[in-house]
Amino acid sequence: MSQQESVVRGQFDAATRREFAAAPDAFDKDVVLAVAADAIPTGAWTLRGREAVGEWFAEWFSSFADYRFKVEEMRSVGEKVFAVASNKAHGRASGVELDWSLAYLYTARSS
Repeated sequence: MSQQESVVRGQFDAATRREFAAAPDAFDKDVVLAVAADAIPTGAWTLRGREAVGEWFAEWFSSFADYRFKVEEMRSVGEKVFAVASNKAHGRASGVELDWSLAYLYTARSS
């Protein structure tokens, strides 16, 4: 596993352990989070900056009682890391089950 893949996998593992404060620490201060229109029900959008991305993740994960990831596939080419992960959870208020797989593309630089 490359160093870049290890960093990305650590993001998924920290979220599954509900250690959300650890995730933004690995982000570049100029991180960009771009979500495709069909990825989640809220439609396409882009956030910029460690604080904005960290706040979005905190809000998203707090809506669920038990969010967890299972990385199904991960590959790296240079600074790019492609991952496919299943996302499973239950809505905190509604109890509705979330069960979907998403593809992620990271640019991960060695320090």
